[in-house]
Amino acid sequence: MRRPCRKTVETTEFAIMVTMPTNYSSLTIILMLLSICIGCGTPAAETFEVRGSVALDDKPLESGTVLLVPISNGATGGRADVKNGEFAISAESGPTAGTYRVEITAYKSTGRTLPDNDFPDRTVEETRQYLPARYNVRSQLTLEIPVSEESAAEFALQSR
Repeated sequence: MRRPCRKTVETTEFAIMVTMPTNYSSLTIILMLLSICIGCGTPAAETFEVRGSVALDDKPLESGTVLLVPISNGATGGRADVKNGEFAISAESGPTAGTYRVEITAYKSTGRTLPDNDFPDRTVEETRQYLPARYNVRSQLTLEIPVSEESAAEFALQSR
């Protein structure tokens, strides 16, 4: 009696553990079913480049983060670092078309150090988020990404 061999077949969407019999007609059926399943994937949604600027009290935000949180069903968000008031998300890692809630954060040092939770013999610099919550955790800022080549966004924030 022949023993079946075990083999893991991996695709980009799933992995299947197949017990492959030594009988070739059964193997043919398994391979046909597998090829049908591989062809059933959904195409990736098109993503877009987003560029923009962030100003705080009419001055470019020195550094921070812009986070695009999807509001639209099926949309994929994005994230970018702000440097000297400018940010950019490439099309490769950019969002899909849709509506997004925008969260902007920026941190600055308090001048104090704290024990590092991961390394007890080290300390880390304490920072605090200094933008008002209306621009991050309670943000009402939105951005619509249309189906086009590139989107531009300007955010003029006020500290008071």
